[in-house]
Formats: sequence, C-alpha cells, structure tokens
Amino acid sequence: VLFRSRVGLDAEWQVTRLNTIRLGLSLGYAKYLNHSGLDTKSLLIDPGTQFAFDVFIGENVRVNIHDRITIAQNPVDEATLSNTSRFPRVQNASGLTAFIRFPDFDFVVGYDHFIFNTLSSEFSYLDRTEEQFFASVRRRVSDALRVGVEGSAAIVRYSDNVSSDATTWTAGAFADASLSSYTKLRISGGYQSMRFDGNGTNGDTKNFGSWYANLAASQRISQYLSHTMTVGREARIGLGVNFTDYVFARYAANWRMNDLLTWDFDAFLEDARDSGAPGAAAEHAFRWGGGVTLRFHLSSRSDLSLRYSYVDKDSNLPLRSYTQNSGILSLNYL
Repeated sequence: VLFRSRVGLDAEWQVTRLNTIRLGLSLGYAKYLNHSGLDTKSLLIDPGTQFAFDVFIGENVRVNIHDRITIAQNPVDEATLSNTSRFPRVQNASGLTAFIRFPDFDFVVGYDHFIFNTLSSEFSYLDRTEEQFFASVRRRVSDALRVGVEGSAAIVRYSDNVSSDATTWTAGAFADASLSSYTKLRISGGYQSMRFDGNGTNGDTKNFGSWYANLAASQRISQYLSHTMTVGREARIGLGVNFTDYVFARYAANWRMNDLLTWDFDAFLEDARDSGAPGAAAEHAFRWGGGVTLRFHLSSRSDLSLRYSYVDKDSNLPLRSYTQNSGILSLNYL
C-alpha cells in the first residue's frame, strides 16, 4: 500500500498590463506502508510544475516561454512496465509556443526540447532527448463550430545504443463543436508515422505507420456536477522496444458537494501492444482502474485532499500482471 503527501503552489506576477510570469510548483513524498525501502529517495515534482512567461506582441500574438519539469517514481504510470517497484525519472520540456489569433483563424506553432532521464542505472538505457515541433491552424465556421488541421514532428535520440533512434510525425484534422451551452465535443484524427534507424541492440526493427484518433466530450450537468469522457488510439515511444500502440478510454467527474467539500472521480481502460523484436514475445497488456478524491476547501486559495486509486494489469507475459492500491494526502495553495 502506497501513501503520498503533496504540497502545491501556484503564483502569478503581472509584469505589465499584458505580460505575465507564472510559477506552478507541486512537491510530494511517497511512503510505502509495508516496504519502507521503497520510499522516495528525494522529493517528487508533480506534472504541472512549471515556470512560464507570456509575452504579447501587438494585439494578435502571444508567445509563451516555458520550462516544465516532472520527477516521478511510480512505475504504474507506464502501462508496459512491470516487475519493478520504483521507476525514478526526470522529464523536462523547455521551449516556446506562439498563439496567433485573428477574428476567424487561430494559429499555433511551437518547439520543445524534451529530456527523459532515469535516475537509476537499471534504466539508463531509456535516457533520451527529443526535439519536438508542432503547429495547427483552426478556422471559425460559426459560433458553435471550429475546424482545423494539425501536425507534429520529433527527432528522438537515445544516449545509449539499446534502443534505436527515431523520427516521428503526425498529420491530421480536428473539429471543436459546442453542442449546447453545457456540452462540448472535440474530435481529431489523422496519420502517425514512427521510423527507427534499426541500430539498437534490442533487435526491434519495427516501424509504425497507421491512424490515430481522439474523441473527447465534456458536459456540465449543473453548477455542481460536470464530467468528461475521452477515447482514442495513438502510438508512443516504448520502454525497451521501439513503440507501444495504445487504445484507451478515460472518464472523469467532478461534484461540488457544497462550499467545503468537492468529490472527484476517475476511471480508465487501456490496451497496450509493444512492437518487440522478431522471434521474441511482445507484451500485450490490458489495464483498468480508477480513483476517488475528496477535497476540503480550507480557504478560497487552499485545500486539503485525500485520494484513493486502484490499478489492475493483465499481461500475456508471465510475472507481469499486478494490482496496486494507493492513497495520497495533498495540501495545495493557489
């Protein structure tokens, strides 16, 4: 059983009337009830931790300069990782994104330098850097409908020679629709390509080229209750293999019970297929799980939360199935 404590801070400084500096910081510590040797060796930094600076150029252009960092150790965050109790790693994305807005068109273009470093010699073969580029154009068709095209590309380089370096890209279209004042829908899809140079010693020479898709719906049922549903398919850089093909569904709900208490609920299903080397058994895993969070609003800017989550993994390979129960205690200040 795993317990986590967490404290968060969000700060914003209005440098000028238009330009803003934002700092988000969320620190945590993990404690295992029965296996103290697995406790966090250092502080964890949760997703959402960032330093960001917004610069406005004229009336139509906003440039976001950012540095986002995460330090995590929970192996359950990776669907195809098993037989390890700790997976410490640092993920850092630094770059800039430009938002260009006109009455009928929105343009987004950006670049990130992404670093994935494990904090253990056991997993050092997974260390890599990525040069990530992305862009999209969206047109306003009506007050209720916007359509557009999107694309991305990345150059992946490993520090070790176990995995093969890669070049990836996506190209597709999307639509954002307001079905009513309370119901929003977003659908996207296109083609995804992942090409590997085949020089890795893991023997995996497979490439990926197929469709990707994502459908997300959100609804505000009342001023107290809202929920979202997302389903999709995509390929991601693998762990020790070239890539993993994911099909997933996620659900989340928020219920503001009263001025003091808020409930959050979430659930997910995930089917993951590794590429794998020829002649070797590639993993095919199915995971499901969910969680519930109770938040106590201590003031208008702070809250205390308690969370329980459960994850179950079923793998086609021996000794790679598991279940996990975890609890998190968090203090957040905004």
